Amino acid sequence: MFRADGSHYLEPENGKVVEDFALWKLEANQKYLLQRANVGPDPVFKMFISANTPVEALERTYTHFDESAGDVGGVPYFGDYINFVCDWIPDLRWVLIPLDGHVGWSIFATAVDESALVAKVRAELRRSQIPLANLVKGVGRLAWVDEPYEK
Repeated sequence: MFRADGSHYLEPENGKVVEDFALWKLEANQKYLLQRANVGPDPVFKMFISANTPVEALERTYTHFDESAGDVGGVPYFGDYINFVCDWIPDLRWVLIPLDGHVGWSIFATAVDESALVAKVRAELRRSQIPLANLVKGVGRLAWVDEPYEK
């Protein structure tokens, strides 16, 4: 990651990038991320959020990690992240989460009142002919339901 003047950014010793998170808005940092973001099979949880996320919301995300006993060195269990994300959505407004082991598939989730954003993303995916599915809750299960291409 880079600073606005082009020099390399060094994160704080505690690893909590909060006030400087807005640096992700810089074109150099977005290119850096896209060149190095492995969205294929990888056991590390990844989540993309807006560079406009308020500092207070970013600080709140770190509280889960501070409070989690986790499995190794205070790191949360992988399965804990889904609960964390559900709690963060109202503050973060949207998240994009690449799915482990599924190259090219991701979950895009938003706050309940972000239907306009969902419609915009859906339209862009269709325009780009990128497959799209909805996660539908059924009786005792969840299922992916593919949306047909519109021609």
